[in-house]
Amino acid sequence: MILIINRVFICILLLSISGCIASGIYLFLEKFLYKITSARFMVFINTIILFSFVIPFYYLISVIDSSESSFVNYDLVIFNGQGLYNNTVSSVLDVFPYIQYIDDIWFIGMIICIIGKFIMYLYTIKRVKQKSFIIQSDSWISAFEKVKGDCIKQNISLVGSCYTRTPYTIGIYKKYIVIPTIMINILDEEEIDFVLRHEYYHASQNDVARKVFITILSCLNWFHPLFYLLRENLFTWMEIACDEVVVVNFDKRQKTKYANLIIQSLELENTRNKNDFYWVCYNGNHIKNYKRRILEIMREKKRKVLCGKVFVSALAVFSLTCSNIVAKAADIPVNKLFSENISVVNEDETEFLFSTKEFKTELVEDKIIESEKNFEKVKYEINENVTYEFIFENEIVDVMEHNIEPNHMHTIVDGVLKVHKKHSDGSCTTTYYEGRQCTGCGATWKGDVIKTVTENPCMH
Repeated sequence: MILIINRVFICILLLSISGCIASGIYLFLEKFLYKITSARFMVFINTIILFSFVIPFYYLISVIDSSESSFVNYDLVIFNGQGLYNNTVSSVLDVFPYIQYIDDIWFIGMIICIIGKFIMYLYTIKRVKQKSFIIQSDSWISAFEKVKGDCIKQNISLVGSCYTRTPYTIGIYKKYIVIPTIMINILDEEEIDFVLRHEYYHASQNDVARKVFITILSCLNWFHPLFYLLRENLFTWMEIACDEVVVVNFDKRQKTKYANLIIQSLELENTRNKNDFYWVCYNGNHIKNYKRRILEIMREKKRKVLCGKVFVSALAVFSLTCSNIVAKAADIPVNKLFSENISVVNEDETEFLFSTKEFKTELVEDKIIESEKNFEKVKYEINENVTYEFIFENEIVDVMEHNIEPNHMHTIVDGVLKVHKKHSDGSCTTTYYEGRQCTGCGATWKGDVIKTVTENPCMH
């Protein structure tokens, strides 16, 4: 269980890198993207970008190249004295030995978030069912029937409540449009139609389920401020999408009246008892969000074309691809710092054997090389254009050119890792481990002990 939590935590960290890149591209181009698409399509794109924080597309490559199984089954070796990053990680682990518990802190925070959100949602549903009432006003009932006739039929109930100051939609299977009691008798027929069409569109687009799902995902990234920023941005786009549909055929007078209704909702929201908490699915109660909605309502926007959506979709795919490539490239550094399975050794005590003669005399003839197994991941510094002679398990010697260019789809061949330690009495111990090395990036794995040789005195 501890290892599972650790692997999920590391996956979330790598996805945080992926999400930062994808969201950075999206936020930089957001205004331009809206000009060539629509608010509803922006909801879709924003949702996809949020998925980059939680869906490990890079993970398939890690499974194919066996690097993930290596992280799971064996210790990741950190070579002290080999490069700035390895030295830094080694020092950090010495100074902050409790860093290994950071995944436990993340897990506890996630559980608290999930329980808290779940309780709030159940509390709101229970309050709607127990404390709300069926609206009897003829103007509201007739307007609701008209909206249902114009839109897609849904299992939606119209209720009133004295525990809210703004209209909202709640429920996934059984949906409710909740109208604050204070609004029932102060709106004219046109304003009632505005409110009901806006909330009904939320229900018809299953925006409630979308928000619940995204809120659950936010529990995985409870520590990441950028995820919260994108989540709130998504909720604002949901509101703008509903506004866009409602006002599509409005003239300037109707748009102004609709905008004034939004301002009125904000004024009512500010009179709410702040001690009365509840899960409001679509309040968007930040002043800047109301201002943003009003600006979009009053702005003239040209009809969108298909090529705009195609371009934005292609850009989203490009962003996800690039961000996951970077996440995959960062797997070794992140694992070195946060993995449960790590081991720090000195660089000058370890070498990887490539000599044909040494392989044949010490290993092949003694039948030490056994069946293929999973290995720990090790990163080596490799000289450019180095040629190695390497022996495979079938005892066929092959020659391979090491390319130091990053290549994160690993191509792994088997070998032997040799660890030599000198003792204070003049003797030494040489330990041979099952080994692997990637022919593309030079990454090396260490597995089980094959053979241990003790010499006194040390002849090395």
